Amino acid sequence: MKHFQNHLVIILLCLISVSCNHHDNEVETPSKTRGEGTILLSGDDTTVVGKTLIVGDVVYGRDDLTGIKESIAIVNKGAKISEERATGGTANPENLSSIITDDKDNGFVIVVGAGAVSMAILVDGTPYRYGCISEGSTTTFSNCDSFDFDISEKKMIFSDTAVKNTETGTLLTLDGTVTWE
Repeated sequence: MKHFQNHLVIILLCLISVSCNHHDNEVETPSKTRGEGTILLSGDDTTVVGKTLIVGDVVYGRDDLTGIKESIAIVNKGAKISEERATGGTANPENLSSIITDDKDNGFVIVVGAGAVSMAILVDGTPYRYGCISEGSTTTFSNCDSFDFDISEKKMIFSDTAVKNTETGTLLTLDGTVTWE
């Protein structure tokens, strides 16, 4: 489990860099959204990160990005996850072009898979990283078993899902449903 947690942290660090990636000479307008939903936030950190995350794009099974076949990556409204598969492994900086957005300073990335949630919210260029795992807790991630990742229904339900800020230890609670095509 420790190896999996470390892997999720590496993925998250790469994906938060991805979420603020912007190529002036390669601007791609986000196309049809493959996911939808709203995630409501509560907790002390909402004074900084806000109280609502609006889903823009969701992809399932992109182990080239997440490292886990049965996983989803969720990004904010206005961002798009490229349909081209990344090469070179999940921690490869070449994968930074997989998420396209016009707002390089604000957004979010959530990765869900194998009983864990790893996420980052970018506010004015500052990343706030959170995570939880369903089997126990660690100094970095909290214990969370209050989410339903239903692959067959293509639905992710957060129900009082508490994720831990990896720097401060404060908890952020997620509530909402995300669906994908």
